[in-house]
Amino acid sequence: RGWRVTGLEDAREALAFIRANAHDIDLVVSDYNMPEHSGLEVAREVQRLRPGLPVVLASGCLTDELRAGAADAGVRALFDKPRGVDEMCNLIAGILGCAVPEPAALTV
Repeated sequence: RGWRVTGLEDAREALAFIRANAHDIDLVVSDYNMPEHSGLEVAREVQRLRPGLPVVLASGCLTDELRAGAADAGVRALFDKPRGVDEMCNLIAGILGCAVPEPAALTV
């Protein structure tokens, strides 16, 4: 889709990456339910490291409690995982204020 993405599976590793590269990151997507740290904890730390950096929190179950916690943690948007990659790209493009990139054409 034309975006450079860094994928990290461990919250501690992700936060270390953000600390080291905070000004090179345009947006953070985190899962809500992770071992050792919740996505809300990640979002709070991201806001401490770089206030205003957009955070999208993904979850398979968006509850009122999660919505309230996300608002308090500075989360810009919640993403319901079953919606899929295309909708995630649309959400990210909207937050970043850019055109939605077209999927790459497949050549067989």
